[in-house]
Amino acid sequence: MRLHSVRGFWKAASLFLLVLLGILFVFPLAFKRSSPYAQLPSRAAARSLTLPEKPPSAGEKPSAAFPLATYEPMTAPFAEPPRAEKVVQSPFDGQIAFRSDRQGGGLFVMLPDGTQVQPLPDPGLYTRAADREPFAPDGRRLVVVRFADGQRDLWVQDVQSDWSEPLLTTPEDEFDPAWSPDGQAIAYVAVDTSGQQGLYLLEFATGQRHLLLSWPDASIGHPSWSPDGQALVFWSDYSTGRRQIWVLELAGGKPRILASSPFNDWDPIWLKPPPPPQPTPTPGGPEDLRLRLLVEQCSKEKVLPITLEAVDVSGRHPVTRVTVEADGVLIFDSGQVREPVVTRPLRLATLEAAFRAELVARAWNDGFFAEQPKEVRVVAECRPSRRVASRLIIPTPPIPSPTPSPTPPP
Repeated sequence: MRLHSVRGFWKAASLFLLVLLGILFVFPLAFKRSSPYAQLPSRAAARSLTLPEKPPSAGEKPSAAFPLATYEPMTAPFAEPPRAEKVVQSPFDGQIAFRSDRQGGGLFVMLPDGTQVQPLPDPGLYTRAADREPFAPDGRRLVVVRFADGQRDLWVQDVQSDWSEPLLTTPEDEFDPAWSPDGQAIAYVAVDTSGQQGLYLLEFATGQRHLLLSWPDASIGHPSWSPDGQALVFWSDYSTGRRQIWVLELAGGKPRILASSPFNDWDPIWLKPPPPPQPTPTPGGPEDLRLRLLVEQCSKEKVLPITLEAVDVSGRHPVTRVTVEADGVLIFDSGQVREPVVTRPLRLATLEAAFRAELVARAWNDGFFAEQPKEVRVVAECRPSRRVASRLIIPTPPIPSPTPSPTPPP
């Protein structure tokens, strides 16, 4: 009797082990065949993958210092860029939208000659158009208003890197900027030291600013460009005591009220079709390297702190060299490096409290800027009674470096 019970126990235990083995091995195999993730490589397999090597150019010898197995070549990296999608136009393009207190208040639209005033059915048209006013036509830069030393100043900001520099350094209060459709000028409003408001135009080609109009004891605001860039629309309370919509022809015309009304009309926007979307930069192309040169406030010890930053934004082409010059004198040279990010705090000692220098930063990588460096120029000033004021210099196409890039060690 005891023998039978022992045999029965071992039979039950064996059956249980067989069922357990089936659950552990057979069921996962069946699930793996039906799983959509069964074809993905494991982490260990992914780490063991090797990338094809970059073929050396003519006359170039492979260098053991920089393994080429980490380079992933691209097929025609500078081929035709992605085509921009078709821009959807609005039936109100070319008309002028504005705010008004008529009919209880709201958004309205009218023809450029001031006729056919009607409520704007889609408030989003006004919002989107207003958001585009400070942007350059290519969408990569915009002019912003910042408070500094108790006043508003105009700054130019790079959209991709958030790098910014003062556009104007004046004692005036500047606001309401609008970038021209051709990208060559910015219209804005400024209040001078006597409190007088005026409508101004800043030209990039000459660096000059022009006073377009100014009326005694009158408020002016919110300029907006016409689609062809030949006129500006704005609001003012001149001669009527009420905010009215005015237009100014830039080719020598006189300002005139578009639609004189017993209501207050303000903040006009000349509706324009949005610019075509810019194609995303191809990795390895002109946007594979970000270079910034930030100038901080001068210290009491007559030292100008500078922050240098060069970043591989593609993740494929490390920075190979960075230099900084002050008035043509080399003050920093990283030498041959191979880093995704190069950040260096620099301290430029000045002999006098008042100091001015042109700083030029150049950076190379093993991508688009392998032969010709990317270049950033900044004019920095130290003034005894004011903080450092840097003026943006519109970037120019990269030029060859005066000194050749060092050859990697064998």
